[in-house]
Amino acid sequence: MSCTVLPKSSRLTIILLGLLQGAFLYLTRDSFERIEVASFQTALLFCNTLLFTLPLMLSLSVISLKDFRLWRGLGIILIMLLIVASWANWSLYDIFGGMRKSGIQFQYYACLSAFVFLTLPWLQAQISQKSWFPDYESLHDNLWLNSLTVVITLILIGLFWGILRLCASLFSLLGIEFFENLFFDNDLFIYLANGFMVGIGILTGRTQTQFIKVGRNVLSVMIKGLLPLLSFIALIFIVTLPFVGLNALTAEWSAAGLLTTMVALLVVFVNAVYQTGLSTPPYPKAIRWLVNASILVLPVYALFALYSMWVRVAQYGWTPERVLATVIICVAVCFACSYAFSVMRSRDSWLQPLSSINRLMSLVMIVLLVLVNSPLLDPYRISISSQLARYQQNLTSSESLDLNAWRFKYGRAGNDALLALKNDPQYVSDALRKAELEQVMARQSVWDNSIDETANAEYAELVAKRVQQGMELAKGTTMPPADFWHVFVSEDNYETRECLKDSTKCMVLALDLDADGKDEYMVCNFNDGMTPRCSIFSMLKDRWQRIGSVNLYSSDKSADRFKQIMRQGEIKPKPRVWNDLDLGDERVQIHYSIDEK
Repeated sequence: MSCTVLPKSSRLTIILLGLLQGAFLYLTRDSFERIEVASFQTALLFCNTLLFTLPLMLSLSVISLKDFRLWRGLGIILIMLLIVASWANWSLYDIFGGMRKSGIQFQYYACLSAFVFLTLPWLQAQISQKSWFPDYESLHDNLWLNSLTVVITLILIGLFWGILRLCASLFSLLGIEFFENLFFDNDLFIYLANGFMVGIGILTGRTQTQFIKVGRNVLSVMIKGLLPLLSFIALIFIVTLPFVGLNALTAEWSAAGLLTTMVALLVVFVNAVYQTGLSTPPYPKAIRWLVNASILVLPVYALFALYSMWVRVAQYGWTPERVLATVIICVAVCFACSYAFSVMRSRDSWLQPLSSINRLMSLVMIVLLVLVNSPLLDPYRISISSQLARYQQNLTSSESLDLNAWRFKYGRAGNDALLALKNDPQYVSDALRKAELEQVMARQSVWDNSIDETANAEYAELVAKRVQQGMELAKGTTMPPADFWHVFVSEDNYETRECLKDSTKCMVLALDLDADGKDEYMVCNFNDGMTPRCSIFSMLKDRWQRIGSVNLYSSDKSADRFKQIMRQGEIKPKPRVWNDLDLGDERVQIHYSIDEK
C-alpha cells in the first residue's frame, strides 16, 4: 500500500461533496416530523438514502472523475439502493408521524451502513485494478483503509469541536456569546462544519496511506498477541460444556448472542493475523495448534447458537429481532465451517484457502443484506406470519398479541395483520378483544389519545369487568366500587400493568392509611418471576387517584410471605417514626438516611 496521488479536481470534489452532504442533511433535518404528506415522506426516504451513501462512496473511491468504471459501479449500486429503499418505503406505509422512525427504519439504515461497508472495497478495487473480479489483496487493503479512515475522521471531528468549544468558552468568560451562538446554536454551521471535516478526514485517509498502513500493522501486532488467549478460552468452554449440558445454553436469552460473538471475534482476529497470506507460520508450533484447534471448534459454537435460537423460535415464534439474529447466525455458521475447512486443507501455508473464502463470503453478505430488505427475507413480514399462525393454531393466546407494536412498529405487514384479526370471527367474538382492536386501529400515533370518548368508556368498562372477575380479594376486603376500577384501568403504570393482562396474578387489599375512616386500596402484582409490586389508590377530591407504590425487593421467600400475609388481610398501616418539618403554612420533607423502625 503506497500513498495515493489524487488529482486536484478529485481532492476538491471530496471536500465539496462533504459540504454538499452537510447542506442537504441540514435542509432535510427533522423532516419526518414536520411533513406528514405521504408523497413527501417517500421522497425524503429516497433522498436520505442517496445522501447517506453515494457522496461517501464517491469520495472514498474517486481517483479520476473521467473514469467510466467509477460511474458504472456507482450506477449499479444506485439501482440496488433504489430496490431496497422501495421495499422499506412500502413497509413503512401507514406508520404515522414520529413512529415512522420505528424498528423498520433502524433496521433499514443499519443494513444500509453494512451494505456500504461491504460493497465499497469491491468498487474501489475494480477501479484501481480495472477488473470485475479484483484480487483479495486489493479488497483487504481497501477494507482496512476504509475502517481506519472512519477512525481518523471521528478523531478529527472530536478535536475540531473540542477546539471550537475552547474558543467559545474563552470568549464567554469575557461576556462575548457570539462564538457560542455561532458554533453550537446554529444548525447550518454545525452541519456544514461536520460535512467539511468528513471531507478532510476522507482526504487524509486516502492520501496518507502510509500512516494507515502503520496503524494497521500496530493493530495486527496487538491482535496477534491476543489471539492465543481467545483461542484458549474458546477451547476450554467447549471442553467444559459436556459436563454442564445443552440446557445451560437454552436457559439463557443471551446464549446465541454470546456464542455468535465468539465466532465473530475469532474470525476477525484470525484475519488480522492472516492479512493477505503468510509465507511463514505466525506462531510456534504449539501455539499454532492451539489456534487451529479453536478454529476447528468454531462450527460447534455456530451450530449451538443456531440451536439456541431455534429453541426460542419454537417456544415463542418469530420476531424481527430473531429473524435478523438467525440471518447473522447463519452467516456465522458459513464462516465457521469454511474456516474449519481451511485448517484441514492447509498444506504449504497457514490457512491457505482463506482468501477465496473471504471473497465469497463478502458477496454472500451483500446478497443477504439486499434480501433482508426485500419481500424474501423481510423480518416484519416473517414475524407477522409466524405470530398469526401460532394464534390460529392455538399455540399462543390472544392476550399475548402485541397489537400496539403491530400498528405502530411493524408497518404495512402489522396493519394488514390487524385487518386480518378484524375479519376473524373467532377473535372479534370476544367483546373486549374487539374493542381493544378497534381502539388500536383508530389511533393515529402511539401517543394519540383523541379516540372517541364513548368508545374509550366502553373499552374501559369491558377491561374493568375482566379485571374484577380475575382479581383476588384479600381476607376482609370487599369489592371496590366501579369508579375505582375505571381509574385503575386508565392508570398505566409499571406496578399494575401486568394485572390488565392477567388479573388472576393480582390481589387487592383495603387499608385505611391516613386514619380518616375511609379505605385506600393496595393492588399488588404477583406475576411469576417478579418481586411483588403494588400501587396504592385513594379517594382525593371526589375521584380515585394513584398516590403511591410499594416494591418489595427481596428474596423469593420474603415475597411468598408477603403474599400470604396480604391474602390473610394481616397487613396493617404503621405510622412513621420520624416526622417532617412544619413551617406554619408549608411542609418540608426530610429524607432520612436511616431506616424507620
